[in-house]
Amino acid sequence: MGKVLKYKKFIIAILLIGIVELFKRVTFLTDLYTDHIYPVLFKLLHNISGVLPFSIYDVLVVAAILLLASGICFIWFRRYRSGYLKTILLSLMWIYIWFYFGWGINYFGKDFYERSSIEKAKYDSLQYDTFVHKFCDSLNSTYSSENRYMTGNELRIEVYSLYDTICSKYNLPTLPENFSTKEMLFPRIYAAVGVTGYYGPLLAEVHHNSYLLPVEEPFTMAHETAHLLGITSEAEANLYAYLVTTSSQDRATRFSGYFQVMPYILNNYRKSVNDSTYRILFKQIKPEIMDLYKEERNHWNSLKVERANSVQNVAHNTYLKINNIPQGITNYSEVVALILSVYTNTK
Repeated sequence: MGKVLKYKKFIIAILLIGIVELFKRVTFLTDLYTDHIYPVLFKLLHNISGVLPFSIYDVLVVAAILLLASGICFIWFRRYRSGYLKTILLSLMWIYIWFYFGWGINYFGKDFYERSSIEKAKYDSLQYDTFVHKFCDSLNSTYSSENRYMTGNELRIEVYSLYDTICSKYNLPTLPENFSTKEMLFPRIYAAVGVTGYYGPLLAEVHHNSYLLPVEEPFTMAHETAHLLGITSEAEANLYAYLVTTSSQDRATRFSGYFQVMPYILNNYRKSVNDSTYRILFKQIKPEIMDLYKEERNHWNSLKVERANSVQNVAHNTYLKINNIPQGITNYSEVVALILSVYTNTK
């Protein structure tokens, strides 16, 4: 009995990990979590984290790194070895539990097609060509050198109101009334590895990088907000960001949506047609838009540390594959098929 009490923290943690694994693998429990538990939980966590204006997630990451580093030092110097090993192991177990109960179980839930009842589009070359040309027309028509992009509180209110119009349509939970976003505490470090925004699942925090260009902010905020609503697929988060921004009454916000999806559309189209057909389409896009795209790429390349970025890509790719997204980081580009499915089902 004494040994059981001695290891009760580990026993509780192991039992909770077992419950997490059940929720991940049993469809009924996964649906219970995504449909009923998470919609309540993320609003509670968001209300707690929203009290403080800075990123609690970033603070916790730093604290975890310091704990791990100090533990390794004490173990290396043979001081309190067993105590620190237990602390580190128990901490990792609780982070695992917190991450999956707080958000991660959503990785194993319904995908966009199951959630929305929209059928996956079958490839039709004529229909696809029509869609791409309409997309480019919309891209051109929303561009203006005088576009003024929303930022800060104004953009937060806009994203909130736009999501409010589509949540019921696509069977998404609603955003909390006090919806907030935060800047990263270490934007330069995140910029070095190419991270423009991220969702902090431990306390339901939506983050954006202060190095974002104005044209990127609306789409990025909408993308990370999709994660807050339980969307784990990067392609689906891109889809919702596209649907939200392009439905705005604000021209600059609409352009942000078309502009951020443009590389995926063009790359996909290039693979499906011959070079001459692609060049004809490419020439239809305003040269100012392509100049802006080059500016965006040069901006992030100037901030990027290549080796660190490569490590981050490998880590993120592995993370996605472990969490039921076998395509890894290429999942982002699958937004084209999702957009086309919405297009063919609503036109």
